[in-house]
Amino acid sequence: MTPSATDASGKLIIGIDIGTRLSAVSYLLTRNGTPSGPIQHVKRWPGITATAQNQGGTTVPSLMYYGEDNRIKYGYDAEDEKHAAGYDSRRLVREFKRAVHRLGTNNVSVAAGSAFDQALQESDAGITLRDVYTDWLRFLMQQAKPQIEQRYSRSVGRDWVTVWSERIVVLVIPNGWGIPEQATLRGALVDASFISVGTNARFVVESEVALYSAKGLKQFKPKKGEDFMVCDVGAATTDLALYTVLSENPLQVQEVKDHPSISIEAGLALAEEQTDEGNYVADDNDLGSFADDSVSPDDPSEAKDAALNKALDEQFSKIVQAIKGMIGQRQPKYLILGGGLSPGHAAELKAMFSHGLNYEVLPCSDSM
Repeated sequence: MTPSATDASGKLIIGIDIGTRLSAVSYLLTRNGTPSGPIQHVKRWPGITATAQNQGGTTVPSLMYYGEDNRIKYGYDAEDEKHAAGYDSRRLVREFKRAVHRLGTNNVSVAAGSAFDQALQESDAGITLRDVYTDWLRFLMQQAKPQIEQRYSRSVGRDWVTVWSERIVVLVIPNGWGIPEQATLRGALVDASFISVGTNARFVVESEVALYSAKGLKQFKPKKGEDFMVCDVGAATTDLALYTVLSENPLQVQEVKDHPSISIEAGLALAEEQTDEGNYVADDNDLGSFADDSVSPDDPSEAKDAALNKALDEQFSKIVQAIKGMIGQRQPKYLILGGGLSPGHAAELKAMFSHGLNYEVLPCSDSM
């Protein structure tokens, strides 16, 4: 029997965040329960643009192109395929995260904005949504493994094989994903060789990730018994949770009873889908930014701009109503904003809640 990796040798933790438009992988080695250094990020993605590399290069577009020769191109390479001869838009798979609730089925013809179509569904390949997730996870693993080994294997020494085999993978998921989605993703992680056994998978919801970021904010000083809310805006999903403080130091919280966390469909991708503006080139600044003011008033397509702005306002209204519905009669001290809102919508939300309802609105990301 292979000996268990000791705490002294280290425990390897790999974090995966598959977004509607961008994905990222981070990793950390702990020894005796203490981080051995800062969190590291997978970089040097195949085909990465100079602009993206200069901006940090820690994310990769969540794109795959299934070629007729059964070869798959990923991320930036899949993006480049759009300019290649023989390009077939039906074979470009994007925004597959939005269809995860169908992972238990074989329906790939309606993969929420992706290029799946009936012809591909009926092909000999028999590609399913679980296949898509497995293929994407396998690609992430192929890029992550050599970078992780390069950083840690020498310092860990002869115990590295054991440390690697017992690695823990933490996958960030929307608040609304439950046991069925987690079970399917757990299987996909095993199939993609990200983990050797399903029990080595962990799941953390988006609102908890935003909360972790908020803990470092100087203005965020909740008192015992106070409530606060987290609103994390992505490209296609917005996650909301209402917490109450159990203790201040260390900060311990729990969800407010009868106010379960939720995930709603709202974001830039949905606005673009409404206005047929789904073509994009992703970079590190496109973390789902809900950017209504990215539309230039000088753009010649004024009618199209107006339609997109209207659609963005509709998405923003859905978020505002969801916040109000989640809060109900409670009086949270803080409203933590994660993910991406445009500066204009962020300012509007801050004015609405900070001034009108006396909540302290705190952004926990640079995209605000």
